[in-house]
Amino acid sequence: MKLYCHIQENAVYEGPRALPETFANVSNFNCLDDKTLISYGWLPYEKVSENKEVVVSSTFEILNDKVIEHVSTRDKLEVEIKQEDASKLAQEWALVRLKRDTLLSESDKNVVSDKWEQMNLDDKQVWSDYRKALRDLPQTFSNPSEVVFPDAPNKVTTPVVEEQPKEATVV
Repeated sequence: MKLYCHIQENAVYEGPRALPETFANVSNFNCLDDKTLISYGWLPYEKVSENKEVVVSSTFEILNDKVIEHVSTRDKLEVEIKQEDASKLAQEWALVRLKRDTLLSESDKNVVSDKWEQMNLDDKQVWSDYRKALRDLPQTFSNPSEVVFPDAPNKVTTPVVEEQPKEATVV
C-alpha cells in the first residue's frame, strides 16, 4: 500500500498514512493521480532505513515530489535482549499461573466440605495430590514452555448415599 504525508507550512502535518477517501470536499480523493495530490499538499512517502531492530532517530526530508523519512537504527544491546527475554519469561509464567489458578478454581467444587466429608480416603488422596501438583507447578518446572499440567481426577469412587424412603403419615 502506498503511503502519503500531508504537508502544511513545509512540515509533515499528517502521515505517513493511506490517503483519505474524502479530503477538502473532494470525494474519491484516494483515487487522484500524484500530480493532483501534490497540489493538495499530499506527497508520496518513502522510508530509508538500515532496518535494524532499534530506532535511534527519524527525520523527514520534504522534496517537491515526495517525502523521505530517514530512519537511523541500531542493533539491540545485550542488556535490552536480556530485559526482553526476562519480560517474555515473566509473561509466560503469568499465563501458566492463570491456567493453574483456573484449574484450581474448577476443582474447588469437588473438595467443598460437604463433598469432602463424603469421599473415601482414596478419593481424598487423589484430589489432594492433583491440587498439590497444580500449586507446585512453578516450583516443579524451570521453563514455562515445558510445563505439563496434571490431569484432573475424572472418576470419584465415593459411594452415593441413598436416601431412605420416608414413611407415609396417615392423616
